[in-house]
Amino acid sequence: DTVAQAYLREVVTMQEFEQVDNFSYTSDLAVLQGFGLKTIPNNINFNIISADDVDYCMSSKSTKGSGKTFYATLANGVSTTVCP
Repeated sequence: DTVAQAYLREVVTMQEFEQVDNFSYTSDLAVLQGFGLKTIPNNINFNIISADDVDYCMSSKSTKGSGKTFYATLANGVSTTVCP
């Protein structure tokens, strides 16, 4: 679970770089990797559910952890609260 949460926090940072540079969040993982985002760890299922000018929703789940899915949104940060 720690790796799933840490990866989401890293992606959130890259989303903020994208917002500053282009005034929008992105659903394109390659764009975020262009800012230095690491490759998705092998034991993580990661997904960018949505992204637009004002918000993003992303999820991450460890295949070896508790089975919890963690979400990241601008309003909630990284939590187990499902994206709206």
